[in-house]
Amino acid sequence: MQFMLILNETAEDFARRNDPAQADDYWGGWTAFIGAMRRRG
Repeated sequence: MQFMLILNETAEDFARRNDPAQADDYWGGWTAFIGAMRRRG
């Protein structure tokens, strides 16, 4: 079975991507989420 996920972000979360003070936390969260999804299959 295949799935498609559609994820929404707030404008504030979107802005965090490019903020050097917050980007590591932002992308670290995404990396952890994608890793968990991959491990679960």
